[in-house]
Amino acid sequence: MPSEHTQHRQSSHAVDETISVLLVEDNDGDARLFKHHINTDRSAAFPAATVTHVKTLDAALAELENSTCDIVLLDLGLPRSSGVDTLESFNKEMLERTEIDMIPVVVLTGLEDDQTAIEAIERGAQDYLIKDDVNRKILNRTIRYAIERHTQEQKLRQEKERFEKFANVVSHDLRNPLTVAKSHVETIDHDDLDPVERNLDRMEEIIEDVLTLARTGQEATELT
Repeated sequence: MPSEHTQHRQSSHAVDETISVLLVEDNDGDARLFKHHINTDRSAAFPAATVTHVKTLDAALAELENSTCDIVLLDLGLPRSSGVDTLESFNKEMLERTEIDMIPVVVLTGLEDDQTAIEAIERGAQDYLIKDDVNRKILNRTIRYAIERHTQEQKLRQEKERFEKFANVVSHDLRNPLTVAKSHVETIDHDDLDPVERNLDRMEEIIEDVLTLARTGQEATELT
């Protein structure tokens, strides 16, 4: 998920708060069952929820443009879309519509397919539910965990962005005086300047290490 998007609710939900769920499901029977689990049959520890039900991806995106929600339950078998391609289409549309905040997605399917489950998680889904296995406890827990994981992921992403900006500023502010100092040292031929040159080179290495750490998450060659 791209860094320019941020979740519209950063804090975890308290029990007395209301969760907004967007259910994308073309089967009315399955939709009624999910709404029953979420609203009527919920546990005492699960917050009250409002469920908006739509039957197509287009309807889901239109709904997200006009209102916010905390989580999307996405059926993988929809009109004109099936399997992991449904999730891919949803993600692509979300990325292109920069005015819509990224939202955690739990995918739903009527098929028990471990490979599809793995692919869905790899492509950004928070979780994967097989409809026949879903009950109140599983659904409630899945929704809560998906929202919390997404919140923590967004926080980590924002922290990484702040660190990258800091590293770039530090690099710029250090490189300029470093370049000036090295250019002057190079014009002076004296053995006493060897330690100065070595330390200037070391400063440049540290700057490169900070940028490497910020941009790739890799360990710097030496942490001091």
